[in-house]
Amino acid sequence: MKKFSLTIALLVASFVALSQGCIPVRNLVGFGQFAKPEYDPLNQEPIKWLVNVNSRSYKSFQTFDGSSKVEEAEADQKVNHVFVMDLSVTRMLERGWSYTIDVPIAAADRTTWQEHDPTTKIKHTTNSFGLGDIRVTVYKWLFDVSVPHRGNVQFTAIRIIFTKLLVKWSRP
Repeated sequence: MKKFSLTIALLVASFVALSQGCIPVRNLVGFGQFAKPEYDPLNQEPIKWLVNVNSRSYKSFQTFDGSSKVEEAEADQKVNHVFVMDLSVTRMLERGWSYTIDVPIAAADRTTWQEHDPTTKIKHTTNSFGLGDIRVTVYKWLFDVSVPHRGNVQFTAIRIIFTKLLVKWSRP
């Protein structure tokens, strides 16, 4: 009954949820860092590696002023395409320890004439591609993972973040 009630509540919430609607898009890191060590059903050995790939893309071409849509001629529209992908690899260690290497990749382009040469109204496309903040993180489950529990708590022991690498270019 609890699962049914939770399912109905989530379904109703999904219909009334209000999204932000902004141009920035954040790729959500997967849930691999929360993976508890399990056993492979085929050979009954602990799973040692976990690979997680998430992606998200969107296209925007409408302009809003607050909640009001601004009508623009098709020639004046600014078009954005964004694709983000997150690759992570987790290595399960003994006694509830694990480490994850996470590499976010992003590609985007924007087509418009307003930001280039407003006198000619020739549309140009600006592209970018690159790596986001690469993270190496060490995790530890608080309770013993070899014994079943009704719940467990995981904390981040160490997090190292490498800075971004982004390549931009423009073409008419």
